[in-house]
Amino acid sequence: DSVEMAFIRSEACALKALCYFDLVRLYGPIVLKDKLEFETLPRSSVEDCLNEIDRLLDEAEKVQDNDSEVFYMSSDAVKALRVEFELYRGNYGTVVSIAEDLLEGAESRWTKASFENLWSGNESDERIFAPYIFDSFYTDLCYDKEYGDYFVLSDNVRYDDSDIRKPWSEYPYQMSSVEVRALGKYNRMYYENTTVRYINTLRYSGVCFAAAEAYARDEKPELAIAMVNRLLEAYGAGLLDTSLEGDALIEAILEEKHKEFVGEGV
Repeated sequence: DSVEMAFIRSEACALKALCYFDLVRLYGPIVLKDKLEFETLPRSSVEDCLNEIDRLLDEAEKVQDNDSEVFYMSSDAVKALRVEFELYRGNYGTVVSIAEDLLEGAESRWTKASFENLWSGNESDERIFAPYIFDSFYTDLCYDKEYGDYFVLSDNVRYDDSDIRKPWSEYPYQMSSVEVRALGKYNRMYYENTTVRYINTLRYSGVCFAAAEAYARDEKPELAIAMVNRLLEAYGAGLLDTSLEGDALIEAILEEKHKEFVGEGV
């Protein structure tokens, strides 16, 4: 019926916006298409690409979809995507306006159980959007279950022992005669034969880091630090120094974001 069709159109626009946004961030100008057929078209300008993503998000936002199933693009997922998009465009006021609303009571989502469930194939209320899949994911990260991985964690990525992310973000592994810290998360699931069912694409922690970066770039360091420290305190991690500001603050936020998403392909 017309209501269901509106939901389908909204989700299609949101998914297309997500794909275009990923492509623009990876490659710059892309070819914009409206037909599922071969077309010889020129690349559009970055400005035109961003305008098209904006239009698609506007279309998606016309429908209020409160579906609790995270493998559908709900209105909250569209808002979370809008947050990342507006941060990319430098519209910091819009970022924090949407993010603050999404993050109301978010501390209840940043728990040990919620984080564990992200990487154990279970439901987690930290997810906003996570496609449901039937095949393994990131299996090429592993070179060999006996001899080790292609990738190990950088020494720059260290977690406090009290940080609930540590057991799931790093995976101690005996490689020849040396123990290394392999990537955790999907990689750990592969080693432990845990079936991957969700690809965690949009999370509330991502909204948090986007808002913090927007505050920092808008020269509101106190609000930026308070935003990140909400998350870190919930995780049992060390807090950001409240005296940070300017480029040093932005760098600190990005370092914490790196620690949050390491091993996820972000």
